[in-house]
Amino acid sequence: MQDWEAVVEYLMQRGEAERALPVLRRPGVSQELWYKFAPTLMLLAPRPTVDAWMTAQPPLDPPRYALICLQQGCKSAVPHVPVDTHAVCDNSRTSCLLLS
Repeated sequence: MQDWEAVVEYLMQRGEAERALPVLRRPGVSQELWYKFAPTLMLLAPRPTVDAWMTAQPPLDPPRYALICLQQGCKSAVPHVPVDTHAVCDNSRTSCLLLS
């Protein structure tokens, strides 16, 4: 059994969010990891993250994903990755914009 959370956290600490996306898409990986790492994913790889998020199977919950970004002010889920951004989310579509 793999500890997917540790794998994703390791990749995020190294700033390799795009490499973490295929891990999150693996069968059997908890969708909760998408939500946990949402702010850091949006910071490090916004376009690939939104693309992966929109095609995730089973589908992710867009309002929940956006709400997490807003609640955390898009603060990083990984302590070693600083974030100085705010999320602006359009609830009619599954997209977020990050503003410095």
